[in-house]
Amino acid sequence: MIAVPRRQCAAGEGEEKPAGSYLGLISVPLDGNTTRISCDFRPPGLRLGSAAAGVSLLGLAWPVLLRRLRSRRGQPAPDEPSEPPVARPVQTATSA
Repeated sequence: MIAVPRRQCAAGEGEEKPAGSYLGLISVPLDGNTTRISCDFRPPGLRLGSAAAGVSLLGLAWPVLLRRLRSRRGQPAPDEPSEPPVARPVQTATSA
């Protein structure tokens, strides 16, 4: 692994600390009893990017959701015409 900022590593059961760098690679100080190393990486901007993607997805899905809700309630959507007019026969007046 190449040393990258924001990478956290823990040796054994110890707490996670920022990883060090040795000749461009990750370095983790070890004692003689450590048998396990774990590293975690969270890219910068991950939370902000995920939030922006969620808002964008909601913006794209909103018109579809709105149309479905209105169709369930029996209301026409704004871009749909209301029911077409019904042709009725014309009544003429007759003299008696």
